[in-house]
Formats: sequence, structure tokens, C-alpha cells
Amino acid sequence: MVWLSPKTDKKLYITETNWPLKGTAPYAPTSETECVDEESYANFMLRYYLLAFASQQVDSVSWHQLIAPGYGLVDNRDGIKKRVAYETFKYMNKTLQNAQFLRLDIKRNYYILQCLVDDKLLQIHWSLVETDLQNEEFFTVHDRDGKLLTQEILTINEKPTYIYIRDARMIALMNRHFLHNPLYIWITFFLFSALFILYPQIDIYFSSLFFHDGFYLRGSLFERFFYKSVPVTVTTLSIGSLFIFTYNYFKKKNILGIDKKTIIYILLVLSLAPGLIVNSLLKENWGRARPMDIVEFGSTKKFTPAFVLSDQKGNSFSSGHGAAAFSTLGFALLARRRKQIWISLALSYGVAVSFARIIGGGHFLSDNVTSFFIVYITTYALYGYLIKGKK
Repeated sequence: MVWLSPKTDKKLYITETNWPLKGTAPYAPTSETECVDEESYANFMLRYYLLAFASQQVDSVSWHQLIAPGYGLVDNRDGIKKRVAYETFKYMNKTLQNAQFLRLDIKRNYYILQCLVDDKLLQIHWSLVETDLQNEEFFTVHDRDGKLLTQEILTINEKPTYIYIRDARMIALMNRHFLHNPLYIWITFFLFSALFILYPQIDIYFSSLFFHDGFYLRGSLFERFFYKSVPVTVTTLSIGSLFIFTYNYFKKKNILGIDKKTIIYILLVLSLAPGLIVNSLLKENWGRARPMDIVEFGSTKKFTPAFVLSDQKGNSFSSGHGAAAFSTLGFALLARRRKQIWISLALSYGVAVSFARIIGGGHFLSDNVTSFFIVYITTYALYGYLIKGKK
């Protein structure tokens, strides 16, 4: 509903939530039937905050309230009495103040929220069905309220448990972000680039798998379909987004949440990586000959490794169609439901188009891999700065 409202800036604030406590009538706003004990109250509160954090859609949650006899963290009926949930709330704020969310795994009512806290890997476990967990040597474990747990077997139940994973510095380092992309993405891009430079025969070998008296799959249904689908797909998504934005702007609507910021993001996703970097900077200036045009595959031009400037006046490096296809990732990131499915479909489409360009002799493997990383990194950077912001 927030995304559909024309009066919001895609910000979601939960300003009042709690659960009334037993034995506090007449201060509880409900009957005794709906009230819970203090332990259940504290567990519910912490899990509520953790799930809001894991959603990456909620900007803030305000617990209602600090001092209130029937539902507050502090009971003031007879002086000032800090309830169980007060310590839970205090430790949560202290621990997660600068946390960076990584992922939430749910399996058979068992929850594991993973995040980085001061470059340390923290897992928060809870389960709706009580179970046991081995306390490993590389664990540092605290209960819901911050108490250190040292027992050999941990009981995991509705009361969340904080587990720091020691000796996980490399995991933490790999998940550090630069331009809203984890370090391991940058390292992977560098390693692939180095591989194609040091072993350029990889490109020749991979393309040769589809060559026999010519690139025999060139003109096939698969190759033609995905080659010709790219301009249709990108144009449809672009015009559709502009149409929805125009309608929203003049009718004061918020269909699909496409506002000024979103349309700027879409235009940059389509123009910056596929347009400016891949087509204008690389394809028009690098000069690399296409597979179908080189001596190794029965033509006249000289093969040049990836990332090496060439005088062959070709347009192989990097793949424009591959970049445009992978740019659909930018639209997938805007999905509010089933985002991972849409991301998988966008990346699968990019792979299919890239494969079509390789089997048709239009591009080398390295051309498409390079386009993928350029688009992926640029898209996530734009999404982080323009859409996700500081969530």
C-alpha cells in the first residue's frame, strides 16, 4: 500500500507496535485473553525488529512505548521497574546499531539472520519449534539479553540467540561493499579479466565448439530469437516505464512505484553501462575483431585478446546485446515481491542472449562475461544510491 500511495516517497515507518502484558488491567488496551507474559513479549519484540530489518523495506520501527504499565518497556505503577524486554531492547540496539544485513534463511520454522557487525559475522538464530544446536569452538554466543552462553549444547527456541562466528574475517571482508557491490564481485571480475588476458586461447577454444565449416548455429531459431529479442525487450520495458511514469505524474498515482527517482534510475541503468561504457567507450574504440572475422575461423582479421586494444577495426569487445540483455536486472531489482525470482529470470535472459551471440560467431566468451560484470556492478551501484539509499 505504501508503494501505491502518491503521497509517500517510498519510505515505510512503523510508528506504533507492541503486545499488551498480562496482569496489567486496566492499563492494557485489550482483554486479558489477548495479553502475554513478559518473556513472550520480549521474544516477540526482538523477532519483530529482526524481521523488519531482514525485509530491507522498512525504514524504522518505533516500539510503543518506553514507559507504560500495560505495554511499555518500563512499568511505572510503583516507581520505575525495567521489564525483561527493556534489556532485550537495549542489547539489540547496542549490537545491531551499525549492522549490515546479509541474508535471512528460513527452513522448517528455523530462522537464521546473518549480518556484519564491525566486520564480524553475526548469526541470530531462533526457532518456533525448540531444537538443539552444538556450540562450536568458533562460536561466541549471547542470549537474547546479552548474557554470554558457554554450554556445550544450545537450546534454540522462540528466544533469539546471537552467535558470532570467530575466524570469519575472510567472509566478512568478502562482503564489504564498494559502490554498493560486495568485494567478492570485484575480485571475481578481476580474476576473470586476468584469466582471459593470460590465457586468450580460452576464447578461441570456446568459440571453436560451435564452428565447423562456419558457425553452424548462426541463423538457428535459438540464435535468431534471442538476438532479435533484445531491442524489443528493452524498448518495451523502457516505453512502458515512461508511460507509467507519465500517467502517475499527471494523475497523481503511484502505479508500480515508478516516480521521478525511479525513472531516472531506469534511464541511467539503460544508458550508462550498456550505452556509454559498453557501446560508446569499448565497442567503438577497442577494435577487436569478431570470431566470424578472424583467421582462426576462416576469415582474414587477426585475433586479439580481451582488454587489448586492436587495429582490426572490429566491434567485438564487449557485447552490446549481452549488456542490453543483462540490463533487465535493473527492472528486476525494482520488484516488491519475489525479487529473487525476477533477478534469476533477468540474469538467465542475459546468459541466453550471450550464448546466442557466441554460437553465432558474433562475440567471444570474454566479450559477454565483461559485459555482464560491467552491467551488474553499475546496476547495483545505481540501485544502491538512487533506490535503496540508506535502508
